Amino acid sequence: MRLVTSCPECTAAFYVSPEQLAAHRGDVRCGRCEHVFNALENLSEVADEPVQPPVTAEAEDDAVMMASSGITFFIQDEPSIPDHASEPSIDTLPEELAEQETEPQFVYETVVGDVLPEETPAEPEAETPVAKTSAVAGPLPAEATEPTFNLTDYSVPPAFAIDSPIMVEDVARKNSGTDGAGKRRLFKFLLIFLVIVLLILATGQAIYYLRSDIAARMPQMRPYLEQGCKWIGCTVELPKIADLLVIDDSELREDIDRQGLIHLYSSLVNNADFYQAYPLLELTLTDDNDKPLLRRTFTPADYLASKSEARQGLAPHQTVDIKLSLTTSGQPVAGYRVFVTY
Repeated sequence: MRLVTSCPECTAAFYVSPEQLAAHRGDVRCGRCEHVFNALENLSEVADEPVQPPVTAEAEDDAVMMASSGITFFIQDEPSIPDHASEPSIDTLPEELAEQETEPQFVYETVVGDVLPEETPAEPEAETPVAKTSAVAGPLPAEATEPTFNLTDYSVPPAFAIDSPIMVEDVARKNSGTDGAGKRRLFKFLLIFLVIVLLILATGQAIYYLRSDIAARMPQMRPYLEQGCKWIGCTVELPKIADLLVIDDSELREDIDRQGLIHLYSSLVNNADFYQAYPLLELTLTDDNDKPLLRRTFTPADYLASKSEARQGLAPHQTVDIKLSLTTSGQPVAGYRVFVTY
């Protein structure tokens, strides 16, 4: 038995194999109209096509003998023989029929013997009636002296009428090359796109957290960074590295005009190679035992002349003179300490 399915689109029937049905749960493509359908929905079984019997050696010999003799044979369905006429023997044939024979006698006798049923030949008579002879020879056509038989080939019709056994092509086998290549290209494209997006996000995150250092080391980038911060709500600040700032040449003096008021004169030096924000200055007054008596923290607005200088920042290797004033409240001051902080 063979498996047969039919296409719902063009109604063509095709042979299928169990391997093709199991490949993609029955999904196949029609070999005629290229329509994809499920072969399990219209699956049926048919018997195998009948096999024609092989030609025997005797049949081949008979065919060779007939071809060599040049005689064309016709097989009648039911040969009929008149009841009133007996089979004539070769001796009783008319002379004109004998003269017209061009083929050997044994061929004719052999063929007639195969076609006609076997009967007991009649005894030859001394005198054959002319009426019987004419009755046999009269109706025969002119070509009857050379009997012709046509042996036509025939084929047994198949048990189940279907189209030629075109195997339904496996959808996976046909599209595996193109679909696989397309999926690989799509995966490669998505992977490249994902990598690019991750690189952009990583770069943006680094710029966001290092925006102040970037603006300090590359001042030409500050306007762009400030413009970007307006969109996301951030600020671009100057670096604040207190270890690169130094207080130099400091001196503490009392105000001669106002009693209890002292002034600290000093210099602030930026040893960095980039701009830095102005720091906070912490001034501490101590007694004879170096214990803190008073402490005050000064902002850039307290020791700078203008606010614009504070926004611009301290330039690389720049030295700024500062003046700090503090009231002692009548306490004796023996020393001081100044710290730079943010």
